[in-house]
Amino acid sequence: MLRGPIGSLFNKVSISLCGRYSCMRHIARVLSPMAGHYSRRMCWNRGVLMRQATIRRTLAVASATAMAGAALAVVGAGTASAESITMPGRYQNKLNTQSLEYERTVSQKVVTHGDTVTVTSKIIDSNGLWIGNTHYWIQDTTPACMNYVDGTARWKALGGNWESPSTKPREFAAPTSTAIRAHFNVPVSDPLELEAQYVVNCDAGQLASGGMSWNGTLKDNESDSLTMGPTITVNRAAVSKLFLATPASPTVGKSSTLKVETDAPEGSTISFAVDGQTLTGKVAGGEASTEWTPSSSGTKTVVATFAQTGTHFGKSTSRDVTVAAATVESTVNLTAPASAQVGVPVELSATVAPVGEGGTVTFKEQGQVVNSVKVSASGVVTTQWIPATEGGRSIDAEFSGRSGVAPSVAEGKLVNVAPKAADMESSSVALAPVDMTELGETIKLRATVDPASAGGKVSFYDGGTFIGEASVGENGVATLDWKPEMQGVRTVRAEFSGTDTVLPSQGTIQVTITSTTEPTDPTDPGTPGDGSGSLGSITGSLSGESGGMSSGSLSSLGG
Repeated sequence: MLRGPIGSLFNKVSISLCGRYSCMRHIARVLSPMAGHYSRRMCWNRGVLMRQATIRRTLAVASATAMAGAALAVVGAGTASAESITMPGRYQNKLNTQSLEYERTVSQKVVTHGDTVTVTSKIIDSNGLWIGNTHYWIQDTTPACMNYVDGTARWKALGGNWESPSTKPREFAAPTSTAIRAHFNVPVSDPLELEAQYVVNCDAGQLASGGMSWNGTLKDNESDSLTMGPTITVNRAAVSKLFLATPASPTVGKSSTLKVETDAPEGSTISFAVDGQTLTGKVAGGEASTEWTPSSSGTKTVVATFAQTGTHFGKSTSRDVTVAAATVESTVNLTAPASAQVGVPVELSATVAPVGEGGTVTFKEQGQVVNSVKVSASGVVTTQWIPATEGGRSIDAEFSGRSGVAPSVAEGKLVNVAPKAADMESSSVALAPVDMTELGETIKLRATVDPASAGGKVSFYDGGTFIGEASVGENGVATLDWKPEMQGVRTVRAEFSGTDTVLPSQGTIQVTITSTTEPTDPTDPGTPGDGSGSLGSITGSLSGESGGMSSGSLSSLGG
């Protein structure tokens, strides 16, 4: 140390300009190496000598306000505590009684995986109000699972303005993947703060949040501050979305896709348990899927599960799916007479193989529907056909298919239709169109016979099922009330019996019967539908006793 009056002066006092940089302190260091460490600090401002202690008290108030704000700064998902946690520290100079205080604060003491927290590292010279401390850098270190949020670091010294990588890019550095640092070409005075945000991507449990370090006149790196913490609690995050979609038409022996939509972490595993099998898929783009080949038909329960991990709670969902039997090919053989005559009823028949109940056979003349008849357990269906047009007529039969059995079309037959008998009058039957009707409601069927004076009776059929019979009135009209027992597109046929002088005839229409709507409270606005509605039942029941489009009427007159 320097001796004499000059040495005594610089051993006790160094004059520093107010502001960030301690310029005069460096002059003092030239004269006395120890003076920069232990000299008394004063601040010169407009000719007035101000005690540094006064400034320190002002900065302490500002720092406390800033720390209170920092404790509330938190961004994240999930439920977590907004209460901050601080770990203090003290460094005791080994050469004298001077000490340096520091602290590290995490904005949330309890967090959920994926939350963002603010970490503040601060150097406080609260025990050496007159002693000068300067710093070359300050650094914050975190565990690898705490990921720094780019651009969030900021720092300030001696109550100055906050600086950041955008305002002072040369003062910011990331020495390692787990550390950030603010460093200064000219040393700065305390109090000194470094603040940054981190995403907590750590496993659940107690987490040592890291520590702080610095290089300055009173202390360089020391192991006690590098791991000072504080320790925070990390909770698992919840998986809120795990939607299992219905697989498309699962069939025995055919591959079907099982898929979930989820917010589980990318790359995590979803297991699918079904029918004694366990399959897995990886989450990618919010989805996970796997292929499943059913080995048996019937109702199967598919369970999709995300198992609990170190970072997330588990979640499971299930869905029942119906697996169809393996589809086999079918054949349908058509039987029709080689010849017929206008106005004379003949029988058409078809035999479906493999034998079994279900599906329909639709008979057509020249592409127009004659009738649609449900297939019985014997596989044999029949219908009556009354030719209306002479000449060669094409007759076809189409099997709709059934569960496990594919549709098929019979080889067509050519029937030569002879002209009507010369002493007989031709007739025709026209069925009035019927509006779409709800199952359970009564429909009035109306058939008009030409000639109107023919008399006789009209028999009404729902496919192959007899509905009833009505007499033809003087106006040629026969009516019958019908209460359908099945929904779907129904083929309604009217057969005029003919008389001694008038030939028989037939006509068909298609009638759509919708499902029954449950009564609702008129004050209830209801729930928006999914688009399936009653119209969905129209196509859904085509495999029932139904046929193609309306054929209008088939007249016994030539055409």
